[in-house]
Amino acid sequence: MVTEVVIEEMTRLSSEACLELCYRPLYTVKPGACKIVFQNARSLHKHFSDLSTDHNITAASIITIAESRLLPMDNDETYALDVRKLSSVIPDQIDIGSMMSIANKAINDPASMGIIEEEVDDHDDQLLTTRQAVFDATSEAEEKKLRLYVMGTVLQKIDDDLPLEYLSEMRQVTIIFINLTLAKGSKHDESDALQSAFNTVYNSLKRYHGRLNKVFMFDKGCTFLAIFGLPGDKHEDDCAHALQCSHKMHDLLKSTPSIIQVSIGVTTGKTFCGVVGHKYRHEYTVIGSKVNMAARLMMHYPGRLSCDSETFHHSKLSTHFFTELGHREMKGVQNPGIIREFVETKKNSKKQLENINENEFPLLGKQYMYCQIHAPDTFFCHTIEQKVLPLAAHV
Repeated sequence: MVTEVVIEEMTRLSSEACLELCYRPLYTVKPGACKIVFQNARSLHKHFSDLSTDHNITAASIITIAESRLLPMDNDETYALDVRKLSSVIPDQIDIGSMMSIANKAINDPASMGIIEEEVDDHDDQLLTTRQAVFDATSEAEEKKLRLYVMGTVLQKIDDDLPLEYLSEMRQVTIIFINLTLAKGSKHDESDALQSAFNTVYNSLKRYHGRLNKVFMFDKGCTFLAIFGLPGDKHEDDCAHALQCSHKMHDLLKSTPSIIQVSIGVTTGKTFCGVVGHKYRHEYTVIGSKVNMAARLMMHYPGRLSCDSETFHHSKLSTHFFTELGHREMKGVQNPGIIREFVETKKNSKKQLENINENEFPLLGKQYMYCQIHAPDTFFCHTIEQKVLPLAAHV
């Protein structure tokens, strides 16, 4: 289903919007100028017909196409251009030798022709455009402010001078995706609603020992990404805490003005947790199939708090807290298993207490078990129904 926002934007792009090129097309350059094109192609055999009919390329005096995957058995005729068409764009007053000399100078000595080369990173074999602020030293006050935007688990590793590559690992975590649909119109202040939503999410996660990783906006609303089980925050009940925290956030966010729908997806599993991106613009995040699945659950079960089978199993919560949801095809997710909605209500809590199965929860009271030193040749004894049973003998 296409939303009204997308329809409006497509209508605007096809009517009033105007696309401005960031360069001057060669076919608009006056005749007589030497025009050189360098095209770095990929899968040239699939796109050569498009290149050969592109007026911006065929208008050039010299055409250079780079392709690193050509083979000796490739037919030269496949990549032949119609010279008769190209002859009309070559200036009569410039000979081929002069043009080749200009092209060679542009490649070997670009600075002499006013061509500015971008900085090349030694590690990443790629062109970069970096801001000067990246290299400026930050003051102590600025660093203190920047630390507020980095998760505590990462700050601890940085303060311990741990290399960033050691932050990357595969570990079991619980992923939470939260999507907020905001009301539109002049009567609604989105900035206040987003600030209130952020405070709700951040404070709730802090209470349950979760971490907020991302906040971003896209055409379907505002989305939060949270994580339970990161290094330094690992607990046995992470799945249960994640569900309880999500339920609390779901209720609080629904009551926030200007928020008309709250959708939450929760998944658990092995996920890459670590630093990604270039050294000047990297971030700590999570990547994996369970991350994608949490995002899919969030979008395919709108208005609900949905979770996968792994989260249901590891939470160790009673089935009375869950309701099975219908199967839905999700892009990139194969065999998602049973999807459940977490519903924590007073009615369900009371029902859980009334239906505790002792075989399911084999708990022993203090009145039935205690340990004592019974004799010099016995380490521990359990007294059950006033009978002493030695468990280990001294050797």
